[in-house]
Amino acid sequence: MLGVVFKDKWILLLIPAAIAMVILGVIVSPVLSLIALLACSVIAFFLNDDQLFCLLVGLMPFGNIFKADADAFSYFTLLEIVVLAVLLLRNKTFSPFFTAGFTLLAFFLFLGNVCGLSSDLMDIVKLLLHLVLLYLFSQRLSIDGINKAIFYLTIALITALILSLIDEFYFLVDSYFDNKELRVETMLGTDMIRRCSGLFNDPNYCSVAIITNISLLMVQYYYRYSGLEFWIFLAVLVPMGMLTYSKSYFLVIIVLLVLFYLFVLIPRHRVMAVLATVAGAALVYFALLGEFESVNIILDRLSIRGDITTGRMDLLEYYVNYLSQNTDALLFGRGISAQPLFGQVFVHNFPVDMVYRIGVVGSAGFLFVLWRAFPKCSFKKLRPAHFIPSICLFVMYFFLAGVTSYDFWYYFVLCFAAFKMSELVEEKPDGFLKKLQKLLAKPSHKVKYRQKEYPYVKCAEKDSEPSPLS
Repeated sequence: MLGVVFKDKWILLLIPAAIAMVILGVIVSPVLSLIALLACSVIAFFLNDDQLFCLLVGLMPFGNIFKADADAFSYFTLLEIVVLAVLLLRNKTFSPFFTAGFTLLAFFLFLGNVCGLSSDLMDIVKLLLHLVLLYLFSQRLSIDGINKAIFYLTIALITALILSLIDEFYFLVDSYFDNKELRVETMLGTDMIRRCSGLFNDPNYCSVAIITNISLLMVQYYYRYSGLEFWIFLAVLVPMGMLTYSKSYFLVIIVLLVLFYLFVLIPRHRVMAVLATVAGAALVYFALLGEFESVNIILDRLSIRGDITTGRMDLLEYYVNYLSQNTDALLFGRGISAQPLFGQVFVHNFPVDMVYRIGVVGSAGFLFVLWRAFPKCSFKKLRPAHFIPSICLFVMYFFLAGVTSYDFWYYFVLCFAAFKMSELVEEKPDGFLKKLQKLLAKPSHKVKYRQKEYPYVKCAEKDSEPSPLS
């Protein structure tokens, strides 16, 4: 993976420089963020499709602070518009089914705005923008582009996580975040602790980013596109995810690591499977002893409250009852920009949130457009490892809303890329132990016999010496 990344020196220099400018834009002056936007917008016209996707993925974890102030419009959205313009100049044709579905969905959304639903024009534009970007990138990404994008997402996410843990920087961006603190109940009373959000607006969405990133790295590791760097990334991301104090992250990461062991390590990396067994047993032992504070807090959250979903199922039931009692809202929704029901917060469930906003009619059109956005994928070469990112993304967003989020779409493209790897990538050659085994293996007697019995075959292949029988 690193070899592919280092070959592309332009994007290797551009993404870190742009991230540095965004960070300095918060510390020094917002003008630097604007300069980063202008520079990336100009350079975008000279980048290929893979590089454009890497640029967006690399800046995506910083999208929440890539703006003039906490209440300002995000420059990241403006960069997405520029990238879309570049792609449209290169791509003149679209699938007729995608075009038809996209047109009908756009008409439905704008009609809702005209009819008085809570549909802000900018939210409509963002949704349609992301659908077109999803279509174009899913059609045009190469295998090298996919691997580079996963690498830059990992580096950017780790950088954002580290910055969110630095107090001096955190206080500069404190106003950008929601749901920053967690009330912890102990035997001595209550205490407030800061949750790691990784510069995302909410720690729960940070946990989604970490889970998705880890699952994508696992697919890379399955194909041996990464080696030692995979374990370094895993050693950084997993404990940082614990600092979100998210119960869903804790439960999903356990399942994810089990799937990784069963469907990646055992079939493809048996030596590492043995080492992982020893290391995993040691970590579980120390966790049971209470050596990890973040794990202790999460376990307390799971044990103190009666509902491990923190009221999400009650909230889901409330919204489902509302939709069942209001036929117009069920069919057409309350608008893409609809506010939570009175006395409640947004429903933490992607399907129900989608129906609440755009109704069954709009949701059907939305799903049709998603279906037609991706090229056909053959299931003949798929392995269980290819399904890990999609399963994790589905489970995480079952307890979160994401129709209007700006990061969901990039995870969606990369999760599809995990399936795409089965068609574009031949599995890497055998590892060191397998090569050594083949090297030490003796040639079969059948081959020896044929060489002794028919020596003239070699002479015939040379075409320079006549046969002694001629």
